[in-house]
Amino acid sequence: FLVAFFLANSAFHGVRQENLTQEKTKLAATLLEAGDAAAGIALLEEAVAEAPDRVAPAYLLADAYLEMGNLKRARDLFGQVSRLRPSDSRVRFSLGVALMQLKDWDGARGELEVAVRLRPEDAAAWTNLGVVHEELGNEEQAIGAYRMALEAAPAEIGYYRLGALLTDREDLVAAVRLLTEGAEAHPSSFAVRFQLAMARSRAGQLEAALGDVEAALRLQPGEPNATRLREWIRGQMTER
Repeated sequence: FLVAFFLANSAFHGVRQENLTQEKTKLAATLLEAGDAAAGIALLEEAVAEAPDRVAPAYLLADAYLEMGNLKRARDLFGQVSRLRPSDSRVRFSLGVALMQLKDWDGARGELEVAVRLRPEDAAAWTNLGVVHEELGNEEQAIGAYRMALEAAPAEIGYYRLGALLTDREDLVAAVRLLTEGAEAHPSSFAVRFQLAMARSRAGQLEAALGDVEAALRLQPGEPNATRLREWIRGQMTER
């Protein structure tokens, strides 16, 4: 009888503790959303200390620290969650992002490679993996990652990053083709339109480049880099 009572009481305590952790996590999420980061984080720290094997409070706390710029604490918490959920692509992606911000490029590459293997349709993970490969000097791998990102979703950032890399490599025909497609898909993107003007100016397509940089300046009037590029193009056209 005493053994049965002890087991039942332990089970009840466990359920009660789990419910308290859940309630703290929900309240913390509400506080964070309302902008009270200090109170939300304090509650989550309690929840993580009470239930270190629970994913939700640790992930939410890691995300809050990442937002605040406490990168090492975010990295450690995402790592803790990753050990609990090694096959969760979202967790591996978030850990990769934290490592990127810490400039741990090798560590970030490892996490993001796992993320895209688990979820190949994740355009953001492919894009970040491309950025990491650029930082590591792996241009071919970066190009491959950006192309995979664009296959997953034709997002503005994918066109811009790949277009800029192709321009830097002097693969100007491919850069202009890609960025023209990007400008058509994202007509309100200053970054894509400006990069298209850069690629065209380097390819000697000055009239088209002038049209693109003027379109970019309509999107962001007075932007310094675009203004300087416009003046340079006009100067080149005058010399002709």
